[in-house]
Amino acid sequence: SWKANFLTKNWDLYDRIRRVDPRWMRSWLAKTRTFPESRQKLEWQAQDETSLWNCVLSLRPSGIRAKRMTHLPALVAITQTPILGPRDRRLSPREAARLQGLPDEFDFGHQRDALTYKQLGNGVNVGVVWNVLKAHVERDRDLLLATERGRAIYEAVTNAPQSPLDPVREALARRQHAVAADALVPVAAH
Repeated sequence: SWKANFLTKNWDLYDRIRRVDPRWMRSWLAKTRTFPESRQKLEWQAQDETSLWNCVLSLRPSGIRAKRMTHLPALVAITQTPILGPRDRRLSPREAARLQGLPDEFDFGHQRDALTYKQLGNGVNVGVVWNVLKAHVERDRDLLLATERGRAIYEAVTNAPQSPLDPVREALARRQHAVAADALVPVAAH
């Protein structure tokens, strides 16, 4: 099993270091035992990388996870924003929004970054939703074409652009225009 393999490899590493420098190992263990439990485990999923700082780091309740820079972890709705090792910083809200397929024009307003990360973590990539909808409509083509309402749905989806990016940008522009127009309307005095 993976857990037995994991434990065996950890014991082998411990044993090799202990044989080379037992004093250093005792000192290291004394130090790491003062770490919070969430920092005592390192889950290495970065294959042949040689440094943590070449990896994406996730500080999780179960420990620190290191992955190659070719894979970012799922955005989650809590405080586990990935750290980009080579850039020595966390993933920005804008970068997280791009991963969810939102264009740079998308604005989260003046809310705290933590709320933005939470919203993105609870969301699904725009392109994924777009393509799943198109696949379902094509799968259910015969069923949809059997009714007037179904035909309208089928035509709307099959005639939609290949990518959701342009419609999202158009909706954002309409929203910005409406907000600007609302700002011109005087507020009635009470």
